[in-house]
Amino acid sequence: MVLKIPTAYLYCDEDELAEFLLCWTHLRKADKKEIGLVVQNRLFVKGLLEKKS
Repeated sequence: MVLKIPTAYLYCDEDELAEFLLCWTHLRKADKKEIGLVVQNRLFVKGLLEKKS
């Protein structure tokens, strides 16, 4: 029987990230891009990421 989960899920050491990875496969490409932008913006606001030009 083949597991229908992302390989990264098996190596995850954080429960929250593992749950997120299970949901990620069900999202549309546009949704994934939007989530990426939200995360980048949050990190930028906190000073943890430099703004891309």
